[in-house]
Amino acid sequence: MIYLSEYFLSLQGEGAFSGHRSLFLRFGGCNLECSGFGVPYKIGDEQRYSCDSFYSVDRYFQKEWKKVERPETILEIVSRYDVYDVVITGGEPLLYWKNPIFQTILKELHKSKRVTIETNGTIEIGHFSNTVFAISPKLSNSKEKFQKRFNFKALQSLQNRNSFFKFVLDKKSLQNGLGEEVLEYQKLFPETPIYCMPLGENRQKLEENSEAVANFSIQNGFIFSDRIQVRIWDKKRGI
Repeated sequence: MIYLSEYFLSLQGEGAFSGHRSLFLRFGGCNLECSGFGVPYKIGDEQRYSCDSFYSVDRYFQKEWKKVERPETILEIVSRYDVYDVVITGGEPLLYWKNPIFQTILKELHKSKRVTIETNGTIEIGHFSNTVFAISPKLSNSKEKFQKRFNFKALQSLQNRNSFFKFVLDKKSLQNGLGEEVLEYQKLFPETPIYCMPLGENRQKLEENSEAVANFSIQNGFIFSDRIQVRIWDKKRGI
């Protein structure tokens, strides 16, 4: 069984296909928490922090996720939309990589769609040469332990001609040397394009970090990626 947190038609807001009309399939569950990204939410009286997709990360919300027991459930959703780009995101969708339901969904989608899988790059997989992997490794600003957020073999397994890195950066962390971590990834995988985007779950925080990330991208020859969905719709979900 796999879990679908939500699906929606929108614009791809980040990375190589920014601005492209896309259908998003957001799967539930993640192997990281990323409390350092500082997006606040409450479970009862308990204050928690995570990324801006916390409702697809924290297992507390599993009761709201849709159980998917047949690939046809997802394929029927996709068939409702006349769209070329399908984005599989999370959470961490590669948690389901070995699941036959997930594999069947991928094989069917590849017959007529361009499929992008957004991943944190910690799960080693079998190779899919025609899949676009948007790899977003978590850096020290995520507050995840290095041993948990870095897996070289997993990163190797995700490399193909369509792959690219997408790093979430903030002004304060860049001032404290976070950029050196990005440069290390460039040394490990010099052929893989690097996109740098500002941290921010809302317009205000996005704006606070944008100039520093843009300057870092210019200085190092990286590609700056805005976050269109935040810039246009602010904190709204399902876009």
